[in-house]
Amino acid sequence: MLDPVTRKITEANPYIVKLLGYSRKQLIKKELWEIGLLKDEVANQQAFRTLKHKGSIRYENLPLSSKTGQRLEVEFVSNLYLEQGKEVIQCNIRDITARKQIEAALRAAQAQLAAHAQGLEKLVIIRTAKVTATNKLLEASVKSVSQGREKYRVLFLASQLMQKKLQHLARQILSVQEDERRKISRDLHDEVVQTLVGINVELGALGRASSLGPEALKAKISLTQQLVEKSVTAVHQFARELRPAVLDDLGLNPALHTYLKTVAAESKLQIRLTTFDGIETLDIGKRTMLYRVVQESVTNVVRHAQASLVDVGISRISRTICMEVRDNGKSFPVEQTLAAKTNKRLGLLGMRERIEMVGGNLTIESAAGQGTTIRAVLPFRSRNAA
Repeated sequence: MLDPVTRKITEANPYIVKLLGYSRKQLIKKELWEIGLLKDEVANQQAFRTLKHKGSIRYENLPLSSKTGQRLEVEFVSNLYLEQGKEVIQCNIRDITARKQIEAALRAAQAQLAAHAQGLEKLVIIRTAKVTATNKLLEASVKSVSQGREKYRVLFLASQLMQKKLQHLARQILSVQEDERRKISRDLHDEVVQTLVGINVELGALGRASSLGPEALKAKISLTQQLVEKSVTAVHQFARELRPAVLDDLGLNPALHTYLKTVAAESKLQIRLTTFDGIETLDIGKRTMLYRVVQESVTNVVRHAQASLVDVGISRISRTICMEVRDNGKSFPVEQTLAAKTNKRLGLLGMRERIEMVGGNLTIESAAGQGTTIRAVLPFRSRNAA
């Protein structure tokens, strides 16, 4: 209990005595700030002014000090009322130290829980990001596997198609080989054998012609020589068709010149050849390949194109050799012809195979009114460089 005028303690119950450690006598006539309740005299006076104005005050943040200096957290409620016509101040003080400690512990636990929750949230975000990344990798892997399967399927189908083409090419090669053997056999029989038989007959007649005069004998010998020359010419023709000796002895340019001159004379075609001296630095395999491609291309023109002009050109462009055989004859459907199962154009497939074997590329262009162009491009690498 407090005196409203002096603000000093007039009565203290056993609870506050025990709480603060002061005796009742020691508490009487002390102001609240002297026992550490309202910090100082100024705060004490301000609290009394508020109490007189409102009739009551309440605090939970006023620490109280015991006699031993122990800090106590208390709930302070003060009321001003009249007792028998006289103003009296009653102060109720409750020790809430344990409650404050529990609240502090609760706040600490809540802060720790919030920090833990924040950590869990970050962990969830990180784990979610990892799962998302893993899912993306898995999707990419599945897509890659799917693409790999599709690529394998395409390659497998292409391999099957190539195998069928190779089988078809092999059958055609065997057929062409038989045709060539049949042609050589027929030509040998019709040309060489018949000529040799004629020579043998004439030699037999010479052996029996002892009674012939010099002029008749001379005529027989001349006829026999003509037969021998015809036989030699036929053998040379076979040799040139199988492999021209001039290609090995003199080079690609003379071989092409000789071959094209012969074809032009036999077919009445106008053939123009343009090449360069550096072509002879290629190895014999590539020169033979170029000769065969020209030979096959011109043969196809003679047989099928009904052309009047053929241009054969071989040039060097940077590190490549470009060869073109262009005619002004009738066209044909290139892709359809090459893809046909009954394709007899073994020469076209053979040319492509020859070019690709040396790392080159063959293209065929054919259009109505423009004739046909066969173009081969292959790497240029001379024998010296090799």
